[in-house]
Amino acid sequence: MSLDMFTIIATSAVVAAIVGPVVTELLTLWRNTSSEKLDALVASVSLEGYAMECASKIADHQTVKSSKGLGGSLLANTPVFPKITVVASFLKRKKLALANQLAYFPQEVQQARQEISFWWNEYHDAESTGAVRLTACLGLNALILAGRMRRTFRLPERTLRMGEQSVQQFLEVEAKDCNGIN
Repeated sequence: MSLDMFTIIATSAVVAAIVGPVVTELLTLWRNTSSEKLDALVASVSLEGYAMECASKIADHQTVKSSKGLGGSLLANTPVFPKITVVASFLKRKKLALANQLAYFPQEVQQARQEISFWWNEYHDAESTGAVRLTACLGLNALILAGRMRRTFRLPERTLRMGEQSVQQFLEVEAKDCNGIN
């Protein structure tokens, strides 16, 4: 075997060793893009639905206050958070921070529910001032997280409205001193 033949074989082996895994990874990314976007879309829509439910509960509470109890219902707790799956593909390509926020958001909801339950049970907070603020903060944070998911995964933007008013603007008015996803 000549030196030229050995050089060709060795070079081909090195190129194959480098290019093979790169091509495999690119094909995997290309195949998974649609399912990854669908998972992100489902999570975004669920978060937006939660934000709308928060806004609806606050509006019902405001109706009770403005109608002196003739309509609406008091806000006794935040809405129950829907089950959202954080899929493994969210952990790739610098989406770890987004996956982390999506994973711990249900804990924020649970902590707020416990805090509101305490106020309701211990202080009989009929005004539910804290409940309104926390519910608005959770709804606003859900919208912020949904927006980040839509931008990160290049999904279409969505503007949520309650009649003529933007859900985000409605929640921003009620949300004061929110700590969380910002």
